Amino acid sequence: MTNFITNSENLDLKDRLLELIKKSEELKFLVGFFYFSGIRALYDGLKSNPNTVTKVLVGLNVDHSNFGLITNKLLTRSADVF
Repeated sequence: MTNFITNSENLDLKDRLLELIKKSEELKFLVGFFYFSGIRALYDGLKSNPNTVTKVLVGLNVDHSNFGLITNKLLTRSADVF
């Protein structure tokens, strides 16, 4: 089996990720762009394995709602320090 996933009939990224979520303790993604709406496609898989830790490192762009969540968390964490 090839490791290259092209979203063709036989190699669908969503199906492969759902399969990996079932067997994983931790998932790490390095992406150039991230939109939180994409998590919906993986929701059922993540729900079936609630102990899976998911980490996403975003390179260039993140949607505005994610940026707001991250900024809010950082501000809250800073307030706790002081």
